[in-house]
Amino acid sequence: MHRLIRSTCAIAAEEIGERRAARIAAKAQKRYEELCRENTSDSKALRAHTYTRIYPAIAVYEALRSDGMEQERAVWVIREYFQRFAAAFAPHLQRMIRVPGLAKKIPGIRSCP
Repeated sequence: MHRLIRSTCAIAAEEIGERRAARIAAKAQKRYEELCRENTSDSKALRAHTYTRIYPAIAVYEALRSDGMEQERAVWVIREYFQRFAAAFAPHLQRMIRVPGLAKKIPGIRSCP
């Protein structure tokens, strides 16, 4: 099962229970696989983003909505996943910023705290 689907459904399970979240995860995984099959013509560069973030998020959203979750709550669950993911990744970025000369080579990195 895709990591984004598994992790997002774990967040949803805190509210809706493990059994219901497992059912949603199975639906989302099936929809994710359908989306990947429908979009096999995506370029390799596009696939790097769509297959890892966009399609799994769409699949989870659709599965949450089809299971009766309100739109705002479904969006909140997906947003919460990305916030937790970013919070876990931030220390790695902060260490990278300390590498001498890196900020000059990657100008956009200077704006990070």
